[in-house]
Amino acid sequence: MNTTTNRSQGAHRARGAQTQSESSMFENWASAPTEFVQEYPVSTTLVAFAIGLGLGVVIGHSLTDSMSPKTTRSSVESFGQQVCDALRSSLPESVSRHLPV
Repeated sequence: MNTTTNRSQGAHRARGAQTQSESSMFENWASAPTEFVQEYPVSTTLVAFAIGLGLGVVIGHSLTDSMSPKTTRSSVESFGQQVCDALRSSLPESVSRHLPV
């Protein structure tokens, strides 16, 4: 009976150590992105912007595929002009002069 009790206690300790190790590993994994953003705020902001812009282009393209070709072209041109205008108004003059009119 004493052997069974010792085995049970050993297994319980092993599970506790494993749970603590998993918890510590999760905390390290969860804090890594936060540390990266704190170290490289500009780079992470630009990457997030690029991902958002890319997703917007993909979603916009998939939405316009269902429209007729004539409507699609004018909608896409209008949307492109709106994006250029928005960028032109928010970027410095030295950068915005390189955008299409």
